[in-house]
Amino acid sequence: MLDKRYKVTQSVVDTMRALRKNGWTYQSIADWFNLSYSTALYWCNKSSRNKQRAKNAKRKRVGEELKQRIKLDSKKRKENFKSFPEVKLRHALQSAIDEKRCKRKNVKGYNMKQARALLDSGKLKLGNTKIK
Repeated sequence: MLDKRYKVTQSVVDTMRALRKNGWTYQSIADWFNLSYSTALYWCNKSSRNKQRAKNAKRKRVGEELKQRIKLDSKKRKENFKSFPEVKLRHALQSAIDEKRCKRKNVKGYNMKQARALLDSGKLKLGNTKIK
């Protein structure tokens, strides 16, 4: 299934990476798949991908763009809650741990020490991407 955030599928990414290992240039890969040079670079070069993700994380949103982002994030969170119950539990545990005013002793049947351990274990994490 193609994630609407991406221009390529996992199989295309795997093929691009294999071509790159065989000595193809980023431009030739981009031309072959009818993509931009930067898209080929992004998916074939891990350090480039990490740098771009860090840059995007620093981006500030204001005004209408911020409202739109909040709306999209809320919608996605609700979809994840329906599809993956462990995400809802993770969200509840993390919210309780992050609280500043009120210090809870328990949340969803877990004491705070157990909640932290469960979050740190990574068992409740949902992957952020559809493409590795």
